[in-house]
Amino acid sequence: MNTQDYNTLTEVIEAMIDEGKKPIKAIAAEISKPYPTLKRELNPADDGAKLGADVLLGIMASCGSIAPLEWLADRLGYVVKPKEWAEPDKPTWEGESVDDTICCGKMVMLMQEKAHPSIVSKAAEEWKDEIDQTNTRYRLDYNQARQ
Repeated sequence: MNTQDYNTLTEVIEAMIDEGKKPIKAIAAEISKPYPTLKRELNPADDGAKLGADVLLGIMASCGSIAPLEWLADRLGYVVKPKEWAEPDKPTWEGESVDDTICCGKMVMLMQEKAHPSIVSKAAEEWKDEIDQTNTRYRLDYNQARQ
């Protein structure tokens, strides 16, 4: 689902439900909301009933989709990424941190060489990705050690 195709949050929610595997009646039951009420809340022409943020969270969980969250983030200039999105490429956090240091050095070198800001920004994104890999590797190792 490409959330950029929609103008309103309500449109995104309706599309998420329509494109999902569960019928809206099943979603209503899962979130303990009467079906007619949920239909009214999703109707953009009905000013008397609007969907609350707490209900939206339940709908997203029921649908297994974060499309509304992605739409909101995009409108504010952000990107939504899962906590475990950065797949570590080293077996230890120490190994991952070596990559962090290399990326830091590369970025500093580019700035010292007065590289174009777009090149420095690309290096910064690579560094952020490496830091996220280190964080993920550490979190995985930490959780595994406590099991």
